[in-house]
Amino acid sequence: MDKGHGRLETRSIQVSTLLNDYVDFPYCGQVFRLERERIILKTGKKEQETVYGITSLGPEKADPARLLSLNRGQWSIENSEHYVRDMAYDEDRQQIRTKNGPQVMAALRNFA
Repeated sequence: MDKGHGRLETRSIQVSTLLNDYVDFPYCGQVFRLERERIILKTGKKEQETVYGITSLGPEKADPARLLSLNRGQWSIENSEHYVRDMAYDEDRQQIRTKNGPQVMAALRNFA
């Protein structure tokens, strides 16, 4: 359970290895179902979301608590990278949109 950004979010996860042979996905270690329920504190509005996933990590390397932690940790990396690229390089207002220009500029920003 997390409280922040004006909302209260509850997450629960179910993991299984029973589908590993059935799922046609290389290196399938586990499948999971992540359920998120958010309550917007200002309005009391409820939102519910279910996400399904596959990971190559087996149960010995990633129990349900670790999978939840990895899922949340991905956003901190994602948010910090995009924040820097948008605030420092003003990437959203760039006009380069043709040929290899966008890819080259993204690589230069990542390098910097």
